[in-house]
Amino acid sequence: MNSEYRKAYEILRQQKIDLNLLFDINVEAFLEKGELIVTQVEKVDYLNLFLTSLKDDLSPYLEYILTADEIKNNKEALTKHTSNNNITKTKLVCDLLIKSLSNVDKDKYILTIITAHIKVNELAIVLDEVIKMKDQGTIDTEVKIPPHLNPESNYFIKDLKEVNFFLAMKKFKPAKQLNYKDVLEYVCWIADADRLYEFSLATYNLDLVAMVAQQTQKVSNVI
Repeated sequence: MNSEYRKAYEILRQQKIDLNLLFDINVEAFLEKGELIVTQVEKVDYLNLFLTSLKDDLSPYLEYILTADEIKNNKEALTKHTSNNNITKTKLVCDLLIKSLSNVDKDKYILTIITAHIKVNELAIVLDEVIKMKDQGTIDTEVKIPPHLNPESNYFIKDLKEVNFFLAMKKFKPAKQLNYKDVLEYVCWIADADRLYEFSLATYNLDLVAMVAQQTQKVSNVI
């Protein structure tokens, strides 16, 4: 790919080919170029879609692209980085991108960072980020928000239940400001409601528990 990750992404997306190939086709190169990948792909919805598409196994499409030796090298590289650290491929990629996104522009990519944490079930970290945002207040950002959070969107909540996450991403609109309530609603939209509520209880933050209960339609006993 000669490090043309944006071009590669758009080709894969347009042709409806497995986005995992961005990583799978050259494991070592991807792991060495986290921040470059972020700056090249750049779009929040592109990065979110890539993260939600991640699978732990290497893509079966590799056999149509690489030689047997190249596939073997990628498998060995993946095994080296996952087995030695006792993590999955998805966790490996999410950790890399969380660090890279934070280094490039944490405010701009806050929802992408949140998406990466949710992908690997790090809900405690996600809720901690929400609490931090509540303390910090509103941030200026160019992130995309789900259509049901955007007053300019004609996309209704009931529609979100009828389409998958990937189609909904196309309806996002830019938001100039984002506060903790927006982030929490986004989290409640894409995370498992039961587990999220359980994790919120473990924070002993009554305000947070009440907000999560409201967003996930759980009955809160918090007074």
